[in-house]
Amino acid sequence: MKKLISLLVVFLVIFSFVGCASKESKEEIVIPTTVEGRNANIGYIPVTSASQIYGKWETVVVQEFSELDTGIPGGIIIEAPYSLEIPVEYDGKICGVYNLSCDYTEFIDKMVELSVANGQEMSPDMLWESMILAQPMYEYTSERPYIMYVKEYMEITDNTADYEGMYIKEDGSQLKISDGISVEFIFDKVN
Repeated sequence: MKKLISLLVVFLVIFSFVGCASKESKEEIVIPTTVEGRNANIGYIPVTSASQIYGKWETVVVQEFSELDTGIPGGIIIEAPYSLEIPVEYDGKICGVYNLSCDYTEFIDKMVELSVANGQEMSPDMLWESMILAQPMYEYTSERPYIMYVKEYMEITDNTADYEGMYIKEDGSQLKISDGISVEFIFDKVN
């Protein structure tokens, strides 16, 4: 769990485009100018142990690719299912597991269409292969649909510092994971 915030930052690097947030947090929000203000979580309480968040949690990560970033007229939005399940056993340890699956098929098709329109020869499979080579640490489908799978296990500990940046809604229905500045995911409890 200690790598939690760094994992979220890694996902932002993976999706290093205009925007990436959970679907529920798409509402317009005003970011407070102080650290204390940013950490205020009305209706949420800090997570202090893994048992508070046992179960399965889900959200949707929204990736916004602007026309400026990609050249695709009007840009493109990709919604990727993202989940957290605690506890699971992995390598003989009790862990939490994050799963993200991102379907890049529409993105690949539009990028190829744009490349061909600009006189460059490229097939969807060629572009997909180059994306795989750029980030070989993840799992990918070998053909259409072009889906990237990210799975990360983190050992559960009793160290309360491991849960810094995690807040659970007082009624237990949502889990917020935040760095207090720009990264925020809101997961809904599904079981």
